[in-house]
Amino acid sequence: MIYFFYITIYFISFNTICFSELKNPEDGSILNYSHVLFEWDQIPEANVYQLQLNDLENDSIKIINNIETTTYVEKDFIFFEKNYKWKIRGNNPLYGSTWGSWSNEYSFSTSQSKLPMLIIENNNDSLIQDGL
Repeated sequence: MIYFFYITIYFISFNTICFSELKNPEDGSILNYSHVLFEWDQIPEANVYQLQLNDLENDSIKIINNIETTTYVEKDFIFFEKNYKWKIRGNNPLYGSTWGSWSNEYSFSTSQSKLPMLIIENNNDSLIQDGL
């Protein structure tokens, strides 16, 4: 009976109290870049996070699991002139595999790129070198 009480208290406290405040990108923001820094406040007791990104126009979702910090940079899923929503939740694997509740959801959009589309033609592949 006592174990049930402790498990119930933990489950209620971890899943209802442990919401995170989303910081960046701010709700309703318009970004002019496609490599986006996501940032949020630490959730007590959580040591890994799950980030969910929703592309509202394509109705596609990307979930990034087991983020060990309160920041993440997305480089592949974000494109110009699109609308997105994002949210996070935390977990502490020491207490089991149950993820906490999702945070509030923030939305943001990306504007048109400020750089023109560049098309580079390469006529000699031997001139290409690896970077540093």
